[in-house]
Amino acid sequence: MRLLKRSVATAGTVAVLALVTARFIPDASGTVIIVATLVATGSLLLNGLGELRRLGQTHDEGNRDVASPSRRPGDLARFETLFGWTAYDARDFRYQLRPTLRRLIRHRLLEVRGVDIDDPAVDEDRYIPRHLSWVTEADGWPEGGGRAIRTADLEAIVDSIEELR
Repeated sequence: MRLLKRSVATAGTVAVLALVTARFIPDASGTVIIVATLVATGSLLLNGLGELRRLGQTHDEGNRDVASPSRRPGDLARFETLFGWTAYDARDFRYQLRPTLRRLIRHRLLEVRGVDIDDPAVDEDRYIPRHLSWVTEADGWPEGGGRAIRTADLEAIVDSIEELR
């Protein structure tokens, strides 16, 4: 709408100037009409391009807000990297995965039972099923686990933690 108003105002001004000029210089009326038409057309094009540029900037700003990546929390970025590996040897498991899995078990048991396994008065064996107990042990390793824990094994562990009741 703004484009139309500006274009009509410019065209009207050019038309009035062309008529006044043609009235005072009758021999140049053809040239005046051609120049007036070119000026009005140029004005319309410039107004149109300005409007398109403005709309493009608004569109770009809108996309920038959507497309700009939000800053991911450090823990989440670390977990995404950590859980993206294919296999974990005993050292990786002991120092990187076990603490995280233990925190997940602790959080889950606090959530569903109100039990804190870090409390020395709590007997972990009472709340953690046998198939998960090795995860919380300092040097625990799954029976028949081989030399590495694969991503599928890790997925099964996380599923078992989610199933704790």
